[in-house]
Amino acid sequence: MSDANLKLSGAAIRTFVKIADRWEVEFEERARLLQVSVPVLEGWCADTQSAQLETSQLERISFLLGIFIALHTMYGGQALADDWPKKQNTDFGERRPLDRMFDGIDGIREVRDYIYHAAYVIW
Repeated sequence: MSDANLKLSGAAIRTFVKIADRWEVEFEERARLLQVSVPVLEGWCADTQSAQLETSQLERISFLLGIFIALHTMYGGQALADDWPKKQNTDFGERRPLDRMFDGIDGIREVRDYIYHAAYVIW
C-alpha cells in the first residue's frame, strides 16, 4: 500500500459514510459498494485513522463523490439529489442507479458518467 493511499484513507472513509448516510444505504450495501466484507468496513468506520484502503476502493469512493457532487450541482435541492440514486431509471433498465452501482466498479463508473453527462454536458 502506498503512502498516498494511507494518507487519503481516513478522509475517504469519512466522506463515503456521509454520502451513504445521505443516500440511506444499508450497511451491508455499503460494504458491497466498496467490495469489502462487513467486518472490514466496520473496522474502518470505527477507526477511520487506521483505515487502509486499496487504490480500487479509493477509486470507488472518488466516483461516488463525483456522483454526489454532480447530483447536487444539477438538482440543487438536497432531497431531490439524495433521492435520485434510489429511484428507478429507464436508462438503467428500470433499475435504481444504486442497484447498478452494486454491480461493481464498472457500474459505479457508468452511473458517474451518466450523471456527469446530465449535469455538466446538457446544462
